[in-house]
Amino acid sequence: RPEGLTAILERSGLGALSGFALVEAASGAVIEGHQADLTRPPASVAKIVSAVSAADAVGWHPLHVPDPVNIF
Repeated sequence: RPEGLTAILERSGLGALSGFALVEAASGAVIEGHQADLTRPPASVAKIVSAVSAADAVGWHPLHVPDPVNIF
């Protein structure tokens, strides 16, 4: 079996700073994870935009933005 992502993170010294969860989409089963239960900020601005768009799609508006923002 190839080396797991958790082992790679630990060897790199990033294990304490990182977290992830790899999930089977159809079943929801966790294939592999590392500190997946910890709350962390998104890793990039693109993920922030995705999170805001998803929140808007389900009607959750935790932020008040006075002017609309168009995302292309």
